Formats: sequence, structure tokens, C-alpha cells
Amino acid sequence: FPEQRFNEERFLTQVQEIHRRFGYAIVVAAETIKNEKGQALGSAEQTGTDAFHHPLLSGTGQALVNMVTSQLKLRARFEKPGDLQRMSSQHISIVDRDEARLVGQAGIRALLDGKTDNMVT
Repeated sequence: FPEQRFNEERFLTQVQEIHRRFGYAIVVAAETIKNEKGQALGSAEQTGTDAFHHPLLSGTGQALVNMVTSQLKLRARFEKPGDLQRMSSQHISIVDRDEARLVGQAGIRALLDGKTDNMVT
């Protein structure tokens, strides 16, 4: 939970126990989780800021992988949500497909009307 501070020792203990019981573990983590010092776990891989000047964090998954591989000696990898959709149009939801078409149409209409520097939503 992003609202709770991340405790590395507790995390590793839980992963190790789950892996021991089931032979694998799946971890789902928000990019915005913070360690006990209040620092974003993914801040080492900050890639800039968004339009609202919020930091774009992308290192949380890799930080967790590094912990698991180095301290528990388990194989680990991370997947970012959306990777499958970006890699395969066969896995896009009907809502996403329909909204993308509508936004594209609105963008073309705006362009043909001579509008620029606008964001279609």
C-alpha cells in the first residue's frame, strides 16, 4: 500500500516465506511507494516530471528485483502494467480501442479546423 512506508526487511521476509510455501511469489507495487525515510523507492530512476511537476518514477520494480536477487538469491524480474498492451494490439480493451478512435477523430477535426497546441481528451 503506497500509504504505508516500505520496510525492506519485512518485504524480504514475506517474499521468502511465500516463495518457500508456493515455489514462487508475485509482488504488485506502486511506483510511488516510499521507504521508511519517506523517499520514493523508485527515485533513483526518476525520469523527469509530468505536466503537474510530479516526479516520474520508474525504478521501483528494478529496486525490488535487486533486493530479491541480491539478498534472497532468487530469480526475479518485473513487468510494468501496460507493456502487454503496448506490445500487442490484440490485448487492448474494447473501451481503450473505442476511446482511442474517438480521440483520434477529434484530433483530426481540430487539426482540420486549424487548431494547434491543444490536447484532445
